[in-house]
Amino acid sequence: MKHFICLLVVVAFLAVSVSAQVPVPSHEFYGKVVIDNSPAAKGTRIIAHDGNGNLCGSFIVRDLGNYGFMSCNIKLLSRSNYTMDHNITFFVSGLKASAIGDTRWKPGTRSRVNLIVGEVADSMLLDPGYREPQQSLNSNATVLALILIFVIIFFLFAGEGGKWR
Repeated sequence: MKHFICLLVVVAFLAVSVSAQVPVPSHEFYGKVVIDNSPAAKGTRIIAHDGNGNLCGSFIVRDLGNYGFMSCNIKLLSRSNYTMDHNITFFVSGLKASAIGDTRWKPGTRSRVNLIVGEVADSMLLDPGYREPQQSLNSNATVLALILIFVIIFFLFAGEGGKWR
């Protein structure tokens, strides 16, 4: 029983130390990209800058006229010092884009922001069939959770000397 309690203390300590190192979640942007009344071509580069002018994300268009998810990560001094509501500035092929949507950075959120460079007809931005891009689970958090669950289950069912009961 002493081993079990010691192990729980160690696991709790590791969980706390790992969670202190987990980065602030990024803000994910997606939407349509229109350049001079035409959908942006595959290979078009989109970059995003935070309110201080620092690069916080980039994306290469893979689907004609659409981008996303583009992760925008703002470097923070500490988790308690969030720099919320920075307006993100977008550039398409090096040109500053007009953004339609909420461009304020908020950790762990998704925003649809359509990007326009040059002249664009309103109909280019209307697409009721537009689908949100697919995103995979945060692999680091998933792996950490699975390891922690495995360790807890192992020690709950293991007896003295590591032998199964």
